[in-house]
Amino acid sequence: MREKVVKLKYLFLLLSFSLIILLSLSSCRAKKSEKEAAGGEVISSDEIASASGQENPAAEGETFPDEENNTSDGETLTSDGEAFFDGQEGLLAEDLENLDDFIESLEQGNLQPHQSEEEEEKELTLVSKKGELSLNALSDEALFPQHTEDYTVLVFANKKKIVRKFYDKNSRIIKKEDWKISDISNTKLLKTEFYEYQENSFSLKNKIIIENQTKSYYAYTDKLLLSSEKKYALYTEKDREKEALLFECFYEYDDKNRLTLEESREYDYAADSYKKLSKVFEKKYVYKYSFEEDIPADFEYYENKVLKVKKLCTKEKGTYTNYIYFDDDYCVSVFYKNGRIVKEIYSKGNKVIRENYYE
Repeated sequence: MREKVVKLKYLFLLLSFSLIILLSLSSCRAKKSEKEAAGGEVISSDEIASASGQENPAAEGETFPDEENNTSDGETLTSDGEAFFDGQEGLLAEDLENLDDFIESLEQGNLQPHQSEEEEEKELTLVSKKGELSLNALSDEALFPQHTEDYTVLVFANKKKIVRKFYDKNSRIIKKEDWKISDISNTKLLKTEFYEYQENSFSLKNKIIIENQTKSYYAYTDKLLLSSEKKYALYTEKDREKEALLFECFYEYDDKNRLTLEESREYDYAADSYKKLSKVFEKKYVYKYSFEEDIPADFEYYENKVLKVKKLCTKEKGTYTNYIYFDDDYCVSVFYKNGRIVKEIYSKGNKVIRENYYE
Protein backbone atom coordinates (compact mmCIF):
# COMPACT_ATOMS: atom_id res chain seq x y z
CA MET A 1 0.00 0.00 0.00
CA ARG A 2 2.82 2.39 0.92
CA GLU A 3 4.51 1.75 -2.45
CA LYS A 4 1.30 2.66 -4.24
CA VAL A 5 1.00 5.84 -2.18
CA VAL A 6 4.54 6.89 -3.11
CA LYS A 7 3.77 6.27 -6.79
CA LEU A 8 0.55 8.23 -6.52
CA LYS A 9 2.30 11.10 -4.78
CA TYR A 10 4.79 11.31 -7.66
CA LEU A 11 2.03 11.30 -10.28
CA PHE A 12 -0.02 13.90 -8.46
CA LEU A 13 3.00 16.13 -7.89
CA LEU A 14 3.95 15.89 -11.57
CA LEU A 15 0.44 16.79 -12.75
CA SER A 16 -0.12 19.62 -10.25
CA PHE A 17 3.34 21.12 -10.73
CA SER A 18 2.92 21.00 -14.52
CA LEU A 19 -0.37 22.88 -14.25
CA ILE A 20 1.15 25.55 -12.01
CA ILE A 21 4.12 25.93 -14.37
CA LEU A 22 1.70 26.37 -17.27
CA LEU A 23 -0.07 29.22 -15.55
CA SER A 24 2.93 31.00 -14.07
CA LEU A 25 5.80 30.82 -16.62
CA SER A 26 7.71 33.29 -14.44
CA SER A 27 9.17 33.61 -10.97
CA CYS A 28 6.46 34.32 -8.40
CA ARG A 29 6.30 35.00 -4.69
CA ALA A 30 6.75 32.00 -2.37
CA LYS A 31 3.87 31.14 -0.12
CA LYS A 32 4.71 31.09 3.59
CA SER A 33 3.55 27.66 4.60
CA GLU A 34 4.77 24.13 5.07
CA LYS A 35 5.34 24.01 1.30
CA GLU A 36 8.00 26.73 1.42
CA ALA A 37 10.77 24.23 2.13
CA ALA A 38 9.65 22.05 -0.79
CA GLY A 39 9.52 24.95 -3.26
CA GLY A 40 5.72 25.29 -3.44
CA GLU A 41 4.50 28.57 -4.93
CA VAL A 42 1.27 30.51 -5.16
CA ILE A 43 0.67 32.38 -8.39
CA SER A 44 -1.55 35.45 -8.69
CA SER A 45 -3.78 35.97 -11.70
CA ASP A 46 -1.96 39.24 -12.55
CA GLU A 47 1.40 37.47 -12.56
CA ILE A 48 -0.02 34.74 -14.73
CA ALA A 49 -1.37 37.22 -17.28
CA SER A 50 1.96 39.03 -17.34
CA ALA A 51 4.03 35.86 -17.68
CA SER A 52 1.89 34.27 -20.39
CA GLY A 53 1.74 37.40 -22.53
CA GLN A 54 -2.06 37.21 -22.72
CA GLU A 55 -4.78 39.15 -21.02
CA ASN A 56 -6.49 37.53 -18.09
CA PRO A 57 -9.98 36.65 -19.37
CA ALA A 58 -11.37 37.49 -15.95
CA ALA A 59 -9.84 40.97 -16.06
CA GLU A 60 -11.52 42.27 -19.19
CA GLY A 61 -14.59 41.01 -21.05
CA GLU A 62 -14.08 39.46 -24.47
CA THR A 63 -15.69 41.58 -27.16
CA PHE A 64 -16.89 41.23 -30.70
CA PRO A 65 -15.36 44.26 -32.49
CA ASP A 66 -17.48 45.96 -35.12
CA GLU A 67 -14.58 47.42 -37.08
CA GLU A 68 -10.86 46.83 -37.52
CA ASN A 69 -8.30 48.10 -35.00
CA ASN A 70 -11.06 48.49 -32.43
CA THR A 71 -10.86 46.45 -29.25
CA SER A 72 -13.00 48.56 -26.97
CA ASP A 73 -16.32 48.64 -28.78
CA GLY A 74 -18.56 45.77 -29.72
CA GLU A 75 -20.82 43.21 -28.14
CA THR A 76 -19.56 41.83 -24.82
CA LEU A 77 -19.25 38.09 -24.40
CA THR A 78 -21.84 37.45 -21.71
CA SER A 79 -21.29 33.74 -21.09
CA ASP A 80 -21.04 32.58 -17.49
CA GLY A 81 -17.57 31.44 -18.54
CA GLU A 82 -16.15 34.95 -18.36
CA ALA A 83 -16.86 35.90 -14.76
CA PHE A 84 -15.93 32.77 -12.90
CA PHE A 85 -12.44 32.35 -14.37
CA ASP A 86 -11.26 34.50 -11.46
CA GLY A 87 -9.39 32.34 -9.00
CA GLN A 88 -8.88 29.32 -11.23
CA GLU A 89 -5.11 29.65 -10.92
CA GLY A 90 -5.44 29.88 -7.16
CA LEU A 91 -7.45 26.70 -7.23
CA LEU A 92 -4.53 24.88 -8.85
CA ALA A 93 -2.08 26.35 -6.37
CA GLU A 94 -4.36 25.38 -3.51
CA ASP A 95 -4.44 21.81 -4.79
CA LEU A 96 -0.66 21.68 -4.72
CA GLU A 97 -0.53 23.31 -1.30
CA ASN A 98 -2.90 20.71 0.13
CA LEU A 99 -1.03 17.77 -1.36
CA ASP A 100 0.11 16.54 2.05
CA ASP A 101 -3.49 16.47 3.27
CA PHE A 102 -4.48 14.63 0.10
CA ILE A 103 -1.80 11.95 0.57
CA GLU A 104 -2.67 11.67 4.26
CA SER A 105 -6.31 11.05 3.33
CA LEU A 106 -5.18 8.34 0.96
CA GLU A 107 -3.09 6.67 3.64
CA GLN A 108 -6.03 6.77 6.06
CA GLY A 109 -8.29 5.12 3.52
CA ASN A 110 -10.49 8.13 2.73
CA LEU A 111 -9.45 7.87 -0.92
CA GLN A 112 -9.12 4.40 -2.36
CA PRO A 113 -6.81 3.62 -5.31
CA HIS A 114 -8.25 1.18 -7.86
CA GLN A 115 -6.09 -0.57 -10.43
CA SER A 116 -7.42 -1.93 -13.69
CA GLU A 117 -7.13 -5.68 -14.07
CA GLU A 118 -6.04 -5.25 -17.68
CA GLU A 119 -3.47 -2.53 -16.93
CA GLU A 120 -2.50 -3.50 -13.39
CA GLU A 121 0.85 -1.71 -13.41
CA LYS A 122 -0.10 1.30 -15.54
CA GLU A 123 -3.56 2.56 -14.62
CA LEU A 124 -4.40 4.18 -11.31
CA THR A 125 -7.76 5.68 -10.37
CA LEU A 126 -8.64 7.68 -7.26
CA VAL A 127 -12.18 8.19 -6.07
CA SER A 128 -13.56 9.96 -3.03
CA LYS A 129 -15.88 8.47 -0.44
CA LYS A 130 -18.75 9.82 -2.52
CA GLY A 131 -17.53 7.87 -5.53
CA GLU A 132 -16.36 11.00 -7.38
CA LEU A 133 -13.32 10.71 -9.65
CA SER A 134 -10.29 12.54 -8.24
CA LEU A 135 -7.51 11.32 -10.52
CA ASN A 136 -7.03 8.78 -13.29
CA ALA A 137 -3.49 8.04 -14.45
CA LEU A 138 -2.63 5.63 -17.26
CA SER A 139 1.01 5.24 -18.23
CA ASP A 140 2.09 8.77 -19.27
CA GLU A 141 -1.43 10.24 -19.31
CA ALA A 142 -3.58 11.66 -16.53
CA LEU A 143 -7.14 12.98 -16.16
CA PHE A 144 -7.76 15.34 -13.27
CA PRO A 145 -11.21 16.90 -12.58
CA GLN A 146 -11.72 19.94 -10.37
CA HIS A 147 -15.09 21.00 -8.98
CA THR A 148 -16.41 24.26 -7.56
CA GLU A 149 -19.92 25.45 -6.84
CA ASP A 150 -20.23 27.18 -10.23
CA TYR A 151 -18.09 25.21 -12.68
CA THR A 152 -15.97 22.14 -13.37
CA VAL A 153 -12.54 21.90 -14.97
CA LEU A 154 -11.32 18.71 -16.64
CA VAL A 155 -7.56 18.57 -17.12
CA PHE A 156 -5.95 16.05 -19.46
CA ALA A 157 -2.16 15.84 -19.42
CA ASN A 158 0.58 13.80 -21.04
CA LYS A 159 4.27 14.39 -21.79
CA LYS A 160 3.54 16.63 -24.78
CA LYS A 161 0.42 18.62 -23.97
CA ILE A 162 -2.17 19.67 -21.44
CA VAL A 163 -5.80 20.33 -22.35
CA ARG A 164 -8.08 22.16 -19.92
CA LYS A 165 -11.86 22.22 -20.48
CA PHE A 166 -14.11 24.47 -18.40
CA TYR A 167 -17.80 23.62 -17.94
CA ASP A 168 -20.53 25.73 -16.37
CA LYS A 169 -23.05 24.46 -13.84
CA ASN A 170 -25.26 23.31 -16.75
CA SER A 171 -22.43 21.09 -18.08
CA ARG A 172 -21.88 23.35 -21.11
CA ILE A 173 -18.29 23.83 -22.21
CA ILE A 174 -17.41 27.52 -21.98
CA LYS A 175 -13.64 27.52 -22.40
CA LYS A 176 -10.90 25.24 -23.72
CA GLU A 177 -7.13 25.63 -23.56
CA ASP A 178 -4.46 23.66 -25.45
CA TRP A 179 -0.93 23.83 -24.01
CA LYS A 180 2.28 22.45 -25.52
CA ILE A 181 4.90 21.00 -23.17
CA SER A 182 8.48 20.81 -24.43
CA ASP A 183 9.93 20.36 -20.96
CA ILE A 184 9.05 21.40 -17.43
CA SER A 185 10.42 24.92 -18.00
CA ASN A 186 9.25 25.40 -21.59
CA THR A 187 5.49 25.52 -22.07
CA LYS A 188 3.32 27.43 -24.52
CA LEU A 189 -0.38 28.20 -24.76
CA LEU A 190 -1.24 27.17 -28.32
CA LYS A 191 -4.97 27.76 -28.51
CA THR A 192 -7.84 29.14 -26.44
CA GLU A 193 -11.53 28.80 -27.25
CA PHE A 194 -14.48 30.58 -25.64
CA TYR A 195 -18.13 29.56 -26.04
CA GLU A 196 -21.34 31.50 -25.49
CA TYR A 197 -24.84 30.01 -25.69
CA GLN A 198 -28.33 31.13 -26.52
CA GLU A 199 -30.23 32.25 -23.42
CA ASN A 200 -31.41 29.28 -21.34
CA SER A 201 -30.26 26.89 -24.04
CA PHE A 202 -27.53 24.48 -25.04
CA SER A 203 -27.47 25.99 -28.55
CA LEU A 204 -24.22 27.73 -29.39
CA LYS A 205 -24.49 31.47 -30.03
CA ASN A 206 -20.88 32.68 -30.38
CA LYS A 207 -17.42 31.14 -30.36
CA ILE A 208 -13.98 32.77 -30.14
CA ILE A 209 -10.72 31.04 -31.07
CA ILE A 210 -7.33 32.58 -30.25
CA GLU A 211 -4.23 31.00 -31.80
CA ASN A 212 -1.09 31.95 -33.76
CA GLN A 213 -1.46 35.66 -32.98
CA THR A 214 -4.98 35.71 -34.45
CA LYS A 215 -8.48 35.88 -32.97
CA SER A 216 -11.49 34.46 -34.83
CA TYR A 217 -15.14 35.17 -34.05
CA TYR A 218 -17.99 32.86 -35.10
CA ALA A 219 -21.70 33.66 -34.75
CA TYR A 220 -24.54 31.16 -35.13
CA THR A 221 -28.27 31.37 -35.81
CA ASP A 222 -30.86 29.92 -33.47
CA LYS A 223 -30.85 26.91 -35.81
CA LEU A 224 -27.11 26.37 -35.19
CA LEU A 225 -26.17 27.55 -38.68
CA LEU A 226 -23.02 29.64 -39.06
CA SER A 227 -24.13 33.21 -39.80
CA SER A 228 -20.80 35.05 -39.80
CA GLU A 229 -17.11 34.70 -39.11
CA LYS A 230 -14.34 37.23 -38.67
CA LYS A 231 -10.61 36.79 -38.26
CA TYR A 232 -8.28 39.41 -36.80
CA ALA A 233 -4.51 39.70 -36.50
CA LEU A 234 -3.36 40.48 -32.96
CA TYR A 235 -0.55 42.98 -32.61
CA THR A 236 0.85 45.52 -30.17
CA GLU A 237 1.19 49.23 -30.84
CA LYS A 238 2.47 51.67 -28.22
CA ASP A 239 2.00 49.04 -25.50
CA ARG A 240 -1.65 48.54 -26.48
CA GLU A 241 -3.12 45.32 -27.77
CA LYS A 242 -4.95 45.85 -31.08
CA GLU A 243 -6.76 43.85 -33.74
CA ALA A 244 -6.63 44.21 -37.53
CA LEU A 245 -9.34 42.61 -39.63
CA LEU A 246 -7.97 39.92 -41.96
CA PHE A 247 -11.10 38.11 -43.14
CA GLU A 248 -14.86 38.25 -42.79
CA CYS A 249 -17.65 36.15 -44.23
CA PHE A 250 -21.45 36.25 -44.01
CA TYR A 251 -23.96 33.50 -44.73
CA GLU A 252 -27.68 33.46 -45.54
CA TYR A 253 -30.13 30.54 -45.69
CA ASP A 254 -33.65 29.86 -46.95
CA ASP A 255 -36.55 28.50 -44.89
CA LYS A 256 -35.27 24.96 -45.51
CA ASN A 257 -31.87 25.85 -44.01
CA ARG A 258 -30.19 25.70 -47.42
CA LEU A 259 -27.33 28.08 -48.10
CA THR A 260 -28.39 30.91 -50.44
CA LEU A 261 -25.54 33.40 -50.06
CA GLU A 262 -21.88 33.31 -48.99
CA GLU A 263 -20.08 36.61 -49.20
CA SER A 264 -16.50 37.13 -48.00
CA ARG A 265 -13.74 39.73 -47.97
CA GLU A 266 -10.00 39.25 -47.44
CA TYR A 267 -7.87 42.20 -46.29
CA ASP A 268 -4.18 42.62 -47.10
CA TYR A 269 -1.96 45.19 -45.39
CA ALA A 270 1.39 46.78 -46.07
CA ALA A 271 4.32 44.80 -44.72
CA ASP A 272 5.29 47.48 -42.21
CA SER A 273 1.91 48.41 -40.73
CA TYR A 274 -1.59 47.07 -40.19
CA LYS A 275 -2.83 50.64 -40.59
CA LYS A 276 -1.99 50.61 -44.31
CA LEU A 277 -4.62 48.57 -46.13
CA SER A 278 -3.20 47.53 -49.48
CA LYS A 279 -5.92 45.34 -51.01
CA VAL A 280 -9.41 43.94 -50.43
CA PHE A 281 -10.45 40.82 -52.29
CA GLU A 282 -14.17 40.03 -52.40
CA LYS A 283 -15.90 36.76 -53.26
CA LYS A 284 -19.59 36.00 -53.47
CA TYR A 285 -21.49 32.76 -54.05
CA VAL A 286 -25.21 32.89 -54.84
CA TYR A 287 -27.43 29.79 -54.84
CA LYS A 288 -30.96 29.55 -56.21
CA TYR A 289 -33.06 26.41 -55.73
CA SER A 290 -35.52 26.18 -58.62
CA PHE A 291 -36.37 22.47 -58.77
CA GLU A 292 -36.70 19.38 -56.62
CA GLU A 293 -34.22 18.70 -53.85
CA ASP A 294 -32.29 16.14 -55.92
CA ILE A 295 -31.55 18.84 -58.54
CA PRO A 296 -28.56 21.06 -57.63
CA ALA A 297 -29.06 24.76 -57.16
CA ASP A 298 -28.36 27.32 -59.85
CA PHE A 299 -25.09 28.95 -58.99
CA GLU A 300 -23.23 32.22 -59.53
CA TYR A 301 -19.72 33.11 -58.42
CA TYR A 302 -18.37 36.68 -58.29
CA GLU A 303 -14.90 38.12 -57.68
CA ASN A 304 -14.79 41.79 -56.72
CA LYS A 305 -18.39 42.12 -57.93
CA VAL A 306 -17.54 40.69 -61.38
CA LEU A 307 -19.38 37.52 -62.50
CA LYS A 308 -16.87 34.72 -63.12
CA VAL A 309 -18.86 31.48 -63.19
CA LYS A 310 -22.54 30.64 -63.63
CA LYS A 311 -24.34 27.31 -63.56
CA LEU A 312 -27.92 26.83 -64.81
CA CYS A 313 -29.69 23.54 -64.13
CA THR A 314 -32.75 21.95 -65.75
CA LYS A 315 -35.46 19.68 -64.41
CA GLU A 316 -33.54 16.72 -65.86
CA LYS A 317 -30.94 15.50 -63.42
CA GLY A 318 -27.39 15.74 -64.81
CA THR A 319 -28.40 18.19 -67.54
CA TYR A 320 -27.02 21.70 -66.98
CA THR A 321 -24.80 24.41 -68.46
CA ASN A 322 -21.69 26.07 -67.03
CA TYR A 323 -20.67 29.55 -68.16
CA ILE A 324 -17.08 30.67 -67.46
CA TYR A 325 -16.37 34.36 -67.99
CA PHE A 326 -12.98 35.94 -68.74
CA ASP A 327 -11.63 39.43 -69.28
CA ASP A 328 -12.45 41.34 -72.49
CA ASP A 329 -15.91 39.74 -72.69
CA TYR A 330 -14.69 36.24 -73.51
CA CYS A 331 -16.85 33.30 -72.40
CA VAL A 332 -16.78 29.51 -72.52
CA SER A 333 -20.16 27.75 -72.35
CA VAL A 334 -20.06 24.05 -71.45
CA PHE A 335 -23.23 21.94 -71.92
CA TYR A 336 -23.80 18.72 -69.99
CA LYS A 337 -26.34 15.92 -70.47
CA ASN A 338 -26.60 12.97 -68.10
CA GLY A 339 -23.49 14.30 -66.42
CA ARG A 340 -21.33 14.25 -69.59
CA ILE A 341 -20.09 17.11 -71.79
CA VAL A 342 -21.94 17.27 -75.08
CA LYS A 343 -20.98 20.72 -76.40
CA GLU A 344 -18.63 23.67 -75.86
CA ILE A 345 -19.05 27.19 -77.25
CA TYR A 346 -16.26 29.79 -77.21
CA SER A 347 -17.48 33.34 -77.71
CA LYS A 348 -16.62 37.02 -77.41
CA GLY A 349 -19.64 39.10 -76.64
CA ASN A 350 -22.41 37.89 -79.00
CA LYS A 351 -19.92 36.48 -81.53
CA VAL A 352 -19.29 32.71 -81.57
CA ILE A 353 -15.61 31.94 -82.16
CA ARG A 354 -15.62 28.14 -81.99
CA GLU A 355 -17.93 25.21 -81.22
CA ASN A 356 -16.98 21.69 -80.11
CA TYR A 357 -19.37 18.74 -80.04
CA TYR A 358 -18.93 15.45 -78.18
CA GLU A 359 -20.71 12.14 -78.57
